[in-house]
Amino acid sequence: MEAQLTILAEYTAEIVETVRSITPDALARNVVELADSTTLCSFFPRVKPEFMLKLYEQMGNEMLADLLQAFSVAPYDYRAGWPDLILLTNGTMKFVEVKTSDKLLDTQMRFAKGIGKPMGFDCGVVRLKATKATI
Repeated sequence: MEAQLTILAEYTAEIVETVRSITPDALARNVVELADSTTLCSFFPRVKPEFMLKLYEQMGNEMLADLLQAFSVAPYDYRAGWPDLILLTNGTMKFVEVKTSDKLLDTQMRFAKGIGKPMGFDCGVVRLKATKATI
């Protein structure tokens, strides 16, 4: 998305409006087409069509278009700061950054302040600590 919004910056408004007005069937066809792309699958092997469709179902056209519009302001920064996990459970969505020993990066803070908070997303940080395994 970052590359497309950078390359096609002059078409941002058209892209956003297309997302705002896309039908669920048209979106599903597009997701299937993307999932069939071996190039895209090689870059994003863990992104599954079912998840993409659930994410769309959770967000809806308006929120997805608003997210795309916000993302277009600083595509590189927001892609670099995108949280590690998107959790979809029982009709709720949460963005989670997973940390072990490092602190939040500037790009992660920009995502939280530039997209997460203004759009009302539930964002959080999970800090993992190593423990000794008992056998």
